[in-house]
Amino acid sequence: MAKTLLEKDYYPIVREWLEKHYNCFKTSINIGLVNSRADVVGIRDTGGDFSGEIETIVIEVKRNKEPFATASGQTFGYTIYANRVYLADKRENGFTQDEIMIANHLGIGLIQIDKNNKCNIIR
Repeated sequence: MAKTLLEKDYYPIVREWLEKHYNCFKTSINIGLVNSRADVVGIRDTGGDFSGEIETIVIEVKRNKEPFATASGQTFGYTIYANRVYLADKRENGFTQDEIMIANHLGIGLIQIDKNNKCNIIR
Protein backbone atom coordinates (compact mmCIF):
# COMPACT_ATOMS: atom_id res chain seq x y z
CA MET A 1 0.00 0.00 0.00
CA ALA A 2 1.33 3.43 -0.96
CA LYS A 3 2.15 5.85 1.82
CA THR A 4 -0.17 8.84 2.09
CA LEU A 5 1.86 12.00 1.65
CA LEU A 6 1.47 14.99 3.93
CA GLU A 7 0.76 18.43 2.53
CA LYS A 8 4.34 19.50 3.17
CA ASP A 9 5.61 16.55 1.12
CA TYR A 10 4.19 18.26 -1.99
CA TYR A 11 6.02 21.56 -1.35
CA PRO A 12 9.26 20.51 -3.11
CA ILE A 13 7.27 19.19 -6.09
CA VAL A 14 5.40 22.47 -6.45
CA ARG A 15 8.57 24.50 -5.83
CA GLU A 16 10.39 22.69 -8.64
CA TRP A 17 7.45 23.28 -10.97
CA LEU A 18 7.41 26.98 -10.06
CA GLU A 19 11.13 27.34 -10.72
CA LYS A 20 10.83 25.72 -14.15
CA HIS A 21 7.45 27.07 -15.27
CA TYR A 22 8.04 30.71 -14.28
CA ASN A 23 11.85 30.80 -14.31
CA CYS A 24 11.95 32.12 -10.75
CA PHE A 25 15.37 33.26 -9.59
CA LYS A 26 14.42 32.77 -5.92
CA THR A 27 11.97 30.34 -4.33
CA SER A 28 11.21 29.39 -0.76
CA ILE A 29 9.01 27.00 1.17
CA ASN A 30 6.88 27.76 4.24
CA ILE A 31 7.83 31.41 4.51
CA GLY A 32 5.99 34.50 5.62
CA LEU A 33 4.88 36.60 8.50
CA VAL A 34 3.79 35.60 11.99
CA ASN A 35 0.12 35.29 11.06
CA SER A 36 0.48 34.21 7.45
CA ARG A 37 2.86 31.60 6.06
CA ALA A 38 2.78 30.75 2.38
CA ASP A 39 3.54 27.20 1.34
CA VAL A 40 5.62 28.03 -1.75
CA VAL A 41 6.83 31.46 -2.89
CA GLY A 42 8.71 32.42 -6.02
CA ILE A 43 10.19 35.65 -7.32
CA ARG A 44 10.90 36.25 -10.97
CA ASP A 45 12.30 39.07 -13.05
CA THR A 46 9.64 40.61 -15.28
CA GLY A 47 11.28 43.83 -16.37
CA GLY A 48 14.32 42.70 -18.29
CA ASP A 49 17.80 44.16 -18.16
CA PHE A 50 18.35 47.02 -15.71
CA SER A 51 14.68 47.48 -14.76
CA GLY A 52 14.49 45.77 -11.36
CA GLU A 53 10.83 44.86 -11.84
CA ILE A 54 9.81 41.60 -10.21
CA GLU A 55 6.72 39.48 -9.78
CA THR A 56 5.97 37.53 -6.61
CA ILE A 57 4.05 34.27 -6.89
CA VAL A 58 2.48 32.47 -3.91
CA ILE A 59 1.15 28.92 -4.11
CA GLU A 60 -1.08 27.40 -1.45
CA VAL A 61 -0.75 23.61 -1.46
CA LYS A 62 -3.55 21.23 -0.44
CA ARG A 63 -4.23 17.48 -0.53
CA ASN A 64 -7.91 17.61 -1.52
CA LYS A 65 -8.82 17.09 2.13
CA GLU A 66 -10.77 20.29 2.79
CA PRO A 67 -13.63 22.14 1.13
CA PHE A 68 -12.73 24.09 -2.00
CA ALA A 69 -14.27 27.26 -0.55
CA THR A 70 -11.89 27.10 2.42
CA ALA A 71 -8.81 26.39 0.30
CA SER A 72 -9.64 29.01 -2.33
CA GLY A 73 -10.42 31.58 0.37
CA GLN A 74 -7.05 31.00 2.01
CA THR A 75 -5.36 31.30 -1.39
CA PHE A 76 -7.23 34.53 -2.15
CA GLY A 77 -5.87 36.00 1.09
CA TYR A 78 -2.37 35.94 -0.38
CA THR A 79 -3.37 38.47 -3.04
CA ILE A 80 -2.45 41.07 -0.41
CA TYR A 81 1.20 40.01 -0.63
CA ALA A 82 1.67 38.63 -4.12
CA ASN A 83 1.21 39.63 -7.73
CA ARG A 84 -0.01 36.14 -8.66
CA VAL A 85 -1.53 33.40 -6.48
CA TYR A 86 -2.35 29.76 -7.11
CA LEU A 87 -4.07 26.92 -5.33
CA ALA A 88 -2.22 23.66 -6.03
CA ASP A 89 -4.35 20.69 -5.05
CA LYS A 90 -3.72 16.95 -5.21
CA ARG A 91 -6.56 15.79 -7.46
CA GLU A 92 -6.67 12.75 -9.65
CA ASN A 93 -9.89 13.90 -11.34
CA GLY A 94 -9.13 17.62 -11.58
CA PHE A 95 -11.29 20.57 -10.62
CA THR A 96 -15.01 20.87 -11.31
CA GLN A 97 -16.38 23.53 -13.64
CA ASP A 98 -17.90 25.30 -10.63
CA GLU A 99 -14.52 25.38 -8.87
CA ILE A 100 -12.86 26.78 -11.99
CA MET A 101 -15.54 29.48 -12.20
CA ILE A 102 -15.05 30.38 -8.51
CA ALA A 103 -11.27 30.59 -8.97
CA ASN A 104 -11.78 32.77 -12.04
CA HIS A 105 -14.05 35.11 -10.09
CA LEU A 106 -11.52 35.34 -7.23
CA GLY A 107 -8.62 35.85 -9.61
CA ILE A 108 -6.64 32.86 -8.36
CA GLY A 109 -4.94 30.25 -10.48
CA LEU A 110 -5.44 26.51 -10.15
CA ILE A 111 -2.77 23.84 -10.36
CA GLN A 112 -3.69 20.17 -10.37
CA ILE A 113 -1.20 17.79 -8.78
CA ASP A 114 -2.05 14.57 -10.60
CA LYS A 115 -1.66 10.92 -9.62
CA ASN A 116 1.97 11.00 -10.81
CA ASN A 117 2.68 14.10 -8.68
CA LYS A 118 3.03 16.29 -11.76
CA CYS A 119 1.79 19.87 -11.65
CA ASN A 120 -0.60 20.97 -14.40
CA ILE A 121 -1.84 24.53 -14.61
CA ILE A 122 -5.60 24.57 -15.08
CA ARG A 123 -6.34 28.28 -14.83
